[in-house]
Amino acid sequence: MRILILVPDFRTRGGVVNYYRTLRLSDEPNIEYLFINRHGTRSIISKSFFALFIYFQFLRAAVRAGLVHVNPSLDRNSFYRDMLFIVLAKVLRKNVLVFFRGWQEPFEESIHDDRFKAFVFRNSYARADRFVVLGEHFKRKLIALGVDPAKPIHVETTVADSSHIDGFDLAQKLASIGSDCRFLFLSRVLREKGVYIAMDAFAECRATLPDRQMTLVIAGSGEELDAARVYAKDKGYAGVEFPGHVSGTEKARLLETCHVMIFPTYYREGLPNSILEGMLYGMPIISRPVAAIPEVVTHGVNGYLTDSMDSSTFAKYMLQLLAEPDVYQRMAVTNHRAAKDAFTSDKVKERLFAVYRQMESR
Repeated sequence: MRILILVPDFRTRGGVVNYYRTLRLSDEPNIEYLFINRHGTRSIISKSFFALFIYFQFLRAAVRAGLVHVNPSLDRNSFYRDMLFIVLAKVLRKNVLVFFRGWQEPFEESIHDDRFKAFVFRNSYARADRFVVLGEHFKRKLIALGVDPAKPIHVETTVADSSHIDGFDLAQKLASIGSDCRFLFLSRVLREKGVYIAMDAFAECRATLPDRQMTLVIAGSGEELDAARVYAKDKGYAGVEFPGHVSGTEKARLLETCHVMIFPTYYREGLPNSILEGMLYGMPIISRPVAAIPEVVTHGVNGYLTDSMDSSTFAKYMLQLLAEPDVYQRMAVTNHRAAKDAFTSDKVKERLFAVYRQMESR
């Protein structure tokens, strides 16, 4: 069965791009990627012409495919665009798999409240043959929106890039925290991702333990990056580093050398790749119970979760890990083992292929 997967332009950044770049599914002879947006397309005219072109390209590719795999976010930007791909695929009598990646709860509410949007959802997305979501949380929401609960809805994860994990020495990392504890914020640098909360919490840790060597690495690019640098400078926050966007061996090196991941997000998350990567490289996770994060991070077991957006609460958990090395080591080992068992590229690809095989045999 030929499989057509709709993905964003790989020149853009984000969780969906990282997922499909990491899995390299298009290396398989029967799988084709179709890029459904164009990096740098800004004007309404250029976007309109490109949309017409991509729908034409989709029809040409979908005719040859047995399965069309769509990756929408439930938000205003992709709702109608991806709806049309699904409708066209069903007109062509193709199997359709919908993998919801992001989820904007205000837009979800608008579907419940707006008859037209609800009609569109029921007659496009809800007609897909199978679904993949990033947590039980989203499975319940899909059914509430009108998806037949008898249809298969698979709960999956994103992926931790494991291409550089072979040389990783967890024991060496555990031993190095005493000399310089390195906290990591790895994400697009947006206010809603909690970058300022992370910096304020780190500053409080340094003020509490002025003689303890510690570093906060803010890794990533994004619209708030320059403002975050200015904020750290104006506040006099020493020990904060901004390496910018990292990938490949540079990213792996950063994951190897950082000890604790801090991610105070209040963004419309699905399940951030960075959390799974932090786990794979033996980091306790300090975050918030947003979307599917609580399905991989259990408070007090492999990290800490808080509803609070107060930096002092995050500082409390950061200091707790510094004060309790046995707890830090237990969480680090737990996360490394769990991620190796479930979140590596090979494991995630194997589960996704199992979904494809089930659709082929129906």
